[in-house]
Amino acid sequence: MSATSEEINKLISSFTELKNYFEKVRDAIDEDRAQMKADLQAHIDSADSRIALPPNLIKNAFMQEVENGVPKGFTGNGLKIEAVHPFTHGFEGPYVSECPANATDDPTQATKDKPYWYGKYNMGPRVGRGGLSTGWGQGSIANGHILKTTAEIGAADEHRMIRFTAQRLAAHDKLWFRCYVKIVRGSKIGFGHDSGHKGIARGLTVTKAQCDAAEQGWLKVDKLISTSRIVRSVGKNSFTVGANVNEDVEFYLALPYAYIPHNAEMGIVE
Repeated sequence: MSATSEEINKLISSFTELKNYFEKVRDAIDEDRAQMKADLQAHIDSADSRIALPPNLIKNAFMQEVENGVPKGFTGNGLKIEAVHPFTHGFEGPYVSECPANATDDPTQATKDKPYWYGKYNMGPRVGRGGLSTGWGQGSIANGHILKTTAEIGAADEHRMIRFTAQRLAAHDKLWFRCYVKIVRGSKIGFGHDSGHKGIARGLTVTKAQCDAAEQGWLKVDKLISTSRIVRSVGKNSFTVGANVNEDVEFYLALPYAYIPHNAEMGIVE
């Protein structure tokens, strides 16, 4: 028996109502899902702000102690390293209300005697109001430095590495490492175990192109890095900063910070 037009219309109407109902249910689920995602992200962000950072494994990271022009505890193998003023290349600027008469308008030309001014009581995007050389309040330090590293093209198999001194012993095979780096000459540098050994930048590599794209050329490194599985912390070749031997090198390093992240396999601090 054929359905009448009235029955067909009622059936269509029922299907339409059902479709509308499911669309409302879907929209409600999407809204709940979006809210749950927002709540979870807020919880994660809040947790990040409450978790204390572990102590720095790198000794003299602010480079306040300097001997013969070199930060105490830092050594260069095939690389010339020296402590320079934080105004160099505009890592930070002076904390003053007005632009100094001796200021430069080019951060790449900035030095201790010719700083780049970021504005009224503003030391720049890396340190804000308190840096390595000065800053707001009496709690700021005035004797910190950044590391300048240079080398000319060398012979094959020559090493090109920076070694740190460990603040404390630790057993690990991974480190979380943070710093600011600026490459002026050379294609890249590497962070990790044996980086720069035999003149090869290994591990986590940072390129000059990445630095050039960052503010004033200063790239923030904030990465998990594999190291030698060893009880040593950051000494010797277990964690180094390395460059390639087949090119001229000039780069700057500031605020190095290394700690052991949670690692189910290995991670003990003395």
